[in-house]
Amino acid sequence: MLCLTAMAACMSCEQALLPESEEQEKAVLKVRVESLEQVGFAESRAGGGLGDYCTKMSFVLFDDKGEKAVTVNQEATDATFGSASMNVPFGNYHLLVIGHNGEKNCTVKSTGGVTFDRASDVTDTFWYYGEVVFTESTKDIVLSLKRVVAKMELTCLDNLPSNIKKVALKYGQATGTLDIQTGYGMTKATITKEIEITDDMYGQSQTFSFFIFPQEDEITINVTMKAYDENGTEVGGKELKDVPMRQNAITRYRGEFFGKSVGVKANVQAEWTTIDFNPSSNNS
Repeated sequence: MLCLTAMAACMSCEQALLPESEEQEKAVLKVRVESLEQVGFAESRAGGGLGDYCTKMSFVLFDDKGEKAVTVNQEATDATFGSASMNVPFGNYHLLVIGHNGEKNCTVKSTGGVTFDRASDVTDTFWYYGEVVFTESTKDIVLSLKRVVAKMELTCLDNLPSNIKKVALKYGQATGTLDIQTGYGMTKATITKEIEITDDMYGQSQTFSFFIFPQEDEITINVTMKAYDENGTEVGGKELKDVPMRQNAITRYRGEFFGKSVGVKANVQAEWTTIDFNPSSNNS
């Protein structure tokens, strides 16, 4: 009798656990990036596939407690690039998708930021963040990603002297950390990007550039470019103050960096909104 009673109790416990087990059954949530939304671009919507704009893509699904439930990292060479299948229970989630051109996958931190290997390694970056309610009737989720970087280009109109071995770009009030939820920069910091000069760069004009995540649609930053010889001695450069930077726009400065400044020239690039920056108009 005691054995029969114990067996009945066990069977009762097993039956009580069944509904909870059923609630945890998983299904496949499919997400597909259809396009890269480039706000303000007149001609770019019709041209190019995802791999023409970014070489890496990360899908991160957060559960209702804000914990990472699934992370999928992809390369542009993958057959499924831009599409992810996630095996998760039905429920409420938030989805983050990041497309970029970095050498390494981005890092999604518990503090709510997305970072790359170094702040100076930020590349052209596209972002999506939104709520996902996953039920039996949920169809495949189709997304558009938004460009969330601003780009600065500095073009030396004078030829690069042969004694220069390194160029350093220093920019303040910038950030290399992206806010997961807003798509804006999270912090303000001074970032330095160093560029080693190779033999094929001498004797001709060169363009140096960097990307940042603005903390709002448009900000101003200070930019300094310095050139150094093999002994680390500074041999030229330029300081620019109150440079306007706007999300999804290139700010382009053209001038002589190793002699007298000859002002500003700008060419419009079809795939970006362009900001013409003239230091004289800012009294700097």
